[in-house]
This record gives sequence, structure tokens and C-alpha cells, in this order.
Amino acid sequence: MSLYKTLFQLSLCMMVIFGGTFVLKYVKTGEVFVDQFSGFFIGLVLFFHCFFGRFMIRKEREERLDLEALFA
Repeated sequence: MSLYKTLFQLSLCMMVIFGGTFVLKYVKTGEVFVDQFSGFFIGLVLFFHCFFGRFMIRKEREERLDLEALFA
């Protein structure tokens, strides 16, 4: 399993667990808990990093192959 796939799954789990708990506690009590919100936010940042990181690495790899083909 690739690193990005594992981190992507971890980020989804973090967003579901912390985000779900945040929403349930907010609806029930009306209070905002920073620990739950920060867990969701970290999962969201990790999600975007993995999502866009895969495309950036793929693009760099294709450019490198194009340069190698050009000089070969």
C-alpha cells in the first residue's frame, strides 16, 4: 500500500471521527470544543496534502520521463 493512500485513509478517518464528534457535541450543547475542531482541521489539511501531493508527484515524474526521453 502506498504512503499517500494510507495517509489519505487516515485523514478521512480523522475527519469522520473528530468532525462527527464536533458536530454532535455542538448540536447537543451549543458549545464549540477546540480539541475536536483541531482534530478535524488537521485531518482536513492532511486530506488536501495527500490529494494534491499525489498529482504533483505524478506530474514531476512525467516531466522527468519526458526529459530523459529527450536526452536519450
